[in-house]
Amino acid sequence: MSAAVAPVLAMDGLFKAFGGVVATRDVSLDIRKGEIHALIGPNGAGKTTLISQLFGALRPDRGRILLHDQDITGLSPAQRARRGISRSFQITALARSMSVLQNAVLAILAQDGHAFSFWRSIQRDAPLQARAHELLRSVGMHGRAGALVESLSHGEQRLLEFALAMAGDPAIVLLDEPMAGLGHEEGLEMTQHLARLKGKTTIILVEHDMDAVFGLADRVTVLVGGTVLATGTPAEIRANPDVRNAYLGDDL
Repeated sequence: MSAAVAPVLAMDGLFKAFGGVVATRDVSLDIRKGEIHALIGPNGAGKTTLISQLFGALRPDRGRILLHDQDITGLSPAQRARRGISRSFQITALARSMSVLQNAVLAILAQDGHAFSFWRSIQRDAPLQARAHELLRSVGMHGRAGALVESLSHGEQRLLEFALAMAGDPAIVLLDEPMAGLGHEEGLEMTQHLARLKGKTTIILVEHDMDAVFGLADRVTVLVGGTVLATGTPAEIRANPDVRNAYLGDDL
């Protein structure tokens, strides 16, 4: 990457420990605009801890996080969300007793910085309704707008959560194991939706599905014991003997 092109997100020496256990050890990474950047590594490698620091749910013990060259290390998750950082979780975090459309409305209102009020008639808010339907249409769920979330399959819930993470056209999306618990067909559908975003939306992807990782990622970073072992293109990571020995082994 040209030195003149600033990364959309930069991590500078992120260190986080829980007692005597080091979760991330001096992690420094640059994330390029429009790329899908995968984080892989064995369980306990520090991937989710790193994502939590980027989103603001955890504060690093030392180090900095820069978004568009601005230091956001001290900002809360809500403040980061307003600056364009969105996240989906390993476990779905949806309002299960509400409809698919109501969840989409909640996500849009939250992204706009408004509190949702049950006394406000969203039925008469045509622009808000239109935005919510368009959000659902982007992942092929507009036909399920009236369904309760609790009635959806696991794959549909994951797809809905992904759609909600895209509310407000975020600058960067943090996806923590979006394929978790999905069947083969559901996984393919999620992969197709992510592939359509390549070059358009900057995505940091934590995922154990190596077929999805190597099929989607522009670059891959391998974490082992909280330390960056290697960063490179999928081909470079496949060929890296240290990565093979430490993590991928014969899976390739």
